[in-house]
Amino acid sequence: MQVGGDFYDFISLGEEKLGMVIADVSGKGMPAALLMALSCALIRVISDEDISIKEVLEKTNQRIHEYATEGYFVTAFYGVLDLTGEKLEYIRAGHNPPFLYKANSDDFIFLEGKGMGLGVLEDINLEIRRIELTSGDILVLFTDGVTEAINPQSEEFGVTRLCRLVQEYRKHSAKQIIEKIEDELTTFVSGEPPFDDVTVMVVKV
Repeated sequence: MQVGGDFYDFISLGEEKLGMVIADVSGKGMPAALLMALSCALIRVISDEDISIKEVLEKTNQRIHEYATEGYFVTAFYGVLDLTGEKLEYIRAGHNPPFLYKANSDDFIFLEGKGMGLGVLEDINLEIRRIELTSGDILVLFTDGVTEAINPQSEEFGVTRLCRLVQEYRKHSAKQIIEKIEDELTTFVSGEPPFDDVTVMVVKV
């Protein structure tokens, strides 16, 4: 239980594009940790092949399906940020939908999309989606260890609370927003032992 199954990564795709991935391996212990390491390495290496994000995850899925212990799979969100046009192209492979706080409207957009976890089937159907970004927008990616963390009263931290924090601290830097989330989460659980890994990524445009 001391080894993690979450992972995240930023992948340089040239001067104008940045890949970002967050993922969660099913299960706990050493098998999950080994699959986490394999999956992270696969996505990073395959991304260098200059192919679409759909092809990256399809190839990763095939390798995971081939090598993973039966019953283990990986939920993932993989996006590529266009640094020149402020656009995000992404695929959600069974992972918790990240959300985008829109600074110009004070609204939240959840980045949905069709796709199942990697490694479940040899061939999977993944949907590419795209969204425009504007200055001040905040992209938040997380694993369920954040939103499903519980306090002594067995209440979940929840997505609504996470959104409220981002809205409240929207003027802060990405690093500061993560620190605020961490502080709030620590206070909320009040010493309750975590039942899952906790991973948060924040990108501020």
